[in-house]
Amino acid sequence: MNLPSQWVERIFARLQGIYGTQFTSKFSRVESGVDVGLLNAKEVWAEELGGFADQGEAIAHALKNLPPDFCPNAMGFRELCRDAAKRIEPKVPALTYTYDQDKAKRFADQLADVVKSANRSSDPVFWATHPKSHLAFEYIRGAAANNPTLFKPCIDHLISEGKVSEDGKHLLRRYAGPGEWVKA
Repeated sequence: MNLPSQWVERIFARLQGIYGTQFTSKFSRVESGVDVGLLNAKEVWAEELGGFADQGEAIAHALKNLPPDFCPNAMGFRELCRDAAKRIEPKVPALTYTYDQDKAKRFADQLADVVKSANRSSDPVFWATHPKSHLAFEYIRGAAANNPTLFKPCIDHLISEGKVSEDGKHLLRRYAGPGEWVKA
């Protein structure tokens, strides 16, 4: 995927405006009245910056923060865009979760049936509802942060069973084996 040619034209115009002939003379090679060097350079820049076609903010940031002492080539400008992309906050809405008592109860009942039947292979989140250590519980908390739909109910279950503190941050009891829980 290449950066749109209009974008490359604007980038070149900006860099030529800032650096003058220091920038354009890097590429200029006229043949039969056509600057083929400049056309080739624009094509290369379009390829090198293609990954930023959906990140106009990164390109704009890079253009506003150019090095004062030398004009970048295509790869140097790509690095400026990468650095800029790391600094830009993504515009993703925060996830919200509301506790559903009925859903938690149904989940707890399903878990109880699985544990009683000892058919743990049918429960893909058994590990998340039976932490064996503080480290295992930290993994569960991380999973809940990344996938709240699947793992937040696991923490809610552990809270309702008294295995985890009310704030869901501290393991109170750990799973010691077939149905046995001990103080963490």
